[in-house]
Amino acid sequence: MPERRLNIRVCVYCRSLRLLLLLTNPAFQVLVWNFLALMLFIVVPNKLVQDFASESKILSFKGLFWYLTLTFSFIAGVLMPPKFSLSPPVDRVMLMIKREWMTLSYLSLFLCVLGYLVWFRKFLVNFPEVLQLFVVFGAYKTRELLKESMITGITTLTQFGIAASILFMILYLFLKKRRYLLFSLLPLILAIPRVVFFGERLAFIEVFIPMIFVYLRYRPYKLKYLLTMAVLLFFVLWATELFRSYLSPTYNSTYTPLEFLFYRLIMYFVTTVNNGFLIFDKFVPLVDFLPHSLSFLYKLFHIQLQSSIEYVDLLEDFANPEYNNKSAWGVLYYDWGIFSPVIAFILGWLSKIMYFSYKKGSFLGVVFYPIFLVFLFQSYRVLYVLSSRVYYAYTILILLYVIYEIKEAMVRFGDGCSYQR
Repeated sequence: MPERRLNIRVCVYCRSLRLLLLLTNPAFQVLVWNFLALMLFIVVPNKLVQDFASESKILSFKGLFWYLTLTFSFIAGVLMPPKFSLSPPVDRVMLMIKREWMTLSYLSLFLCVLGYLVWFRKFLVNFPEVLQLFVVFGAYKTRELLKESMITGITTLTQFGIAASILFMILYLFLKKRRYLLFSLLPLILAIPRVVFFGERLAFIEVFIPMIFVYLRYRPYKLKYLLTMAVLLFFVLWATELFRSYLSPTYNSTYTPLEFLFYRLIMYFVTTVNNGFLIFDKFVPLVDFLPHSLSFLYKLFHIQLQSSIEYVDLLEDFANPEYNNKSAWGVLYYDWGIFSPVIAFILGWLSKIMYFSYKKGSFLGVVFYPIFLVFLFQSYRVLYVLSSRVYYAYTILILLYVIYEIKEAMVRFGDGCSYQR
């Protein structure tokens, strides 16, 4: 009887892991989200887009050609064999550099919490007044008040929460101490005010997805439960739109709350594809000979990209600046023009490498691929993987791996010296 129960558990684990690996396959994710966006763009009537989003659909063969070319260039990269040497298992890395792992985990969490305390200090100090402002005037007025607390360079420290959540989740999975789970959840909880007041759902998603898929890699049998929870959570977070845009008479005098939420969700897909088509059809790429994806670096040197100005002008002339996402493919074409399929192919190949490493449980895959999953889930909207939002996490995770490699080299060198003696 115990042997039969063990066999059942093994079967459940294997089935769940296969389902997890199917759902996280980069080609599958990109196909699902980008073709869903494209189909909605095609079938949603232009009149609805005009009435709700105040823009018209840009239907062009050139736009469709580039959209499909970049999608299939990415998939071609995914289909390439991952010829590389795997990094060591994540638990081996964690145990070898446990002290450094702990230090960087707590440092990331501290910086994240510090960023939120500075950002929302007015909310904490004047909680009753801010709450009253939110109830009476909605998220817009509250957001304007909270923006006054923002300090460039300090409030962006909140982005260290991505790394903190990943690292503490791994500590929880292998060391089984509940406090690590609480520390992993803390950046997620702190991101909720950004969703409510600023409409930054991505701030929640970019912590939630990596944390959940690190957990599922070692607990795949919880997949159905967590997916159900994620869907319910999505609808709750999406309902916060009622505190923001729906307060405008433009919407609340025309649409019921449910109609508004439904149309608003559809428009996120439709307008993003539309902006991508606008770039493919009318934008002149490589104006500055500098990738716009790295614009946050240019700000340090006070460089103003001409392409940014031209894109805003295009939105004002042909679309709606309120809906300004370009899609991942639009950003690639915006940056690289006719060379963008090559970059899409490379991104697909890198995604395959990270996916294969995630599948094998190696360090690079377990810590980096869940971040790539945010990019895959959001590829119809933004090029998240090259966004400035994620470089803080990259810095911490790469630093950890460098520390491991140095320690591993020192051990090998020490063993070699002992052998020679």
